[in-house]
Order: sequence, then structure tokens, then C-alpha cells
Amino acid sequence: MNIDLVQWAAGLVEGEGCFYFDRNAPVLKVGMTDRDVLEKFGAIVKRSTNLSRKATEHTKAVFEVKLIGKHAVGWAMTLYSLMCSRRRERIRSVLEKWKATPKPGRPTSTTCHRGHEFTDETTGRQHGRRYCRICQRAATSRWHKAHRALLNEIRRGRRRSTITE
Repeated sequence: MNIDLVQWAAGLVEGEGCFYFDRNAPVLKVGMTDRDVLEKFGAIVKRSTNLSRKATEHTKAVFEVKLIGKHAVGWAMTLYSLMCSRRRERIRSVLEKWKATPKPGRPTSTTCHRGHEFTDETTGRQHGRRYCRICQRAATSRWHKAHRALLNEIRRGRRRSTITE
């Protein structure tokens, strides 16, 4: 990425852009009536230019380029050092709010449903999900106690079928 283009984008965002938090995601939005300028910005950030408000007999059409989520975070961090102090503070507050928001795929609880703490020793993973090893061990023990007689018969060769319960 050319530093001159990054600086140009920073100037545009400083004058026409805004950072905010919407529906659990950070947003960087630049809106204006000059479509060609926004198309250049969109090419830099690899996003398309959209019509935000149609022209009326008294107003011009307004176009926007909107970056949401990780893409907005990346550009906010790239432009951070080139922004004024007020914009930097806004970027910091949006990023802090984003970091504090639970994300899909990121565990939010620190304990299992029976209250055991999730640690490296007590947490197992299977098929991309975590489980409590203490609860799993207890469930396995209960199952073996309930099926002990049947298991013994299978081990002694008196029964050929496998357990299907």
C-alpha cells in the first residue's frame, strides 16, 4: 500500500468520515456527494461505493463507503496515528467497546453448567466445542455403573451383541 494513498485516505476520513459501534461491530463510514472521490477511497480500502440517499430536486445524491467489523478495525488502526486527538479518542472508545463485546466462537462463560471452572486441565475440545472433563468423567462413570452387568456379560463372552443404549 502506497503511503501517499493512506495519508490521502486519512485526510478524507478526518473530514468526511466517522467511527461508531453498531450491532456489536465497529463501523468506519465515509459519506459525501462526490462519487468519484468515494470511488477512489473504496478502491484503496477494497470496498464498493453505495448510494446512501437519492437526489431530490433540492439535494444532491449522497454516496457512502462503509467498512464493518474486522475490516473497519484494521483501517482504524492503520489510520490512527494520522488522525487528530478527537478522532483518536473516538477510535479508542469504539475499539474498547468492540473488545468487550462477546464474539461468535469466543467462549463467554468461565464455568460449565455445574459450576466447574474452565481451565486447561478441566476443559476438553471435540468437534470445535469445549466441554467440562469433570462432568464428562462423572457421566461416563454413571453410564458404566448403570451398564456394569451387561458389560461383564460381554467381557465373559456370554453375550455377543454390543450395547446400543
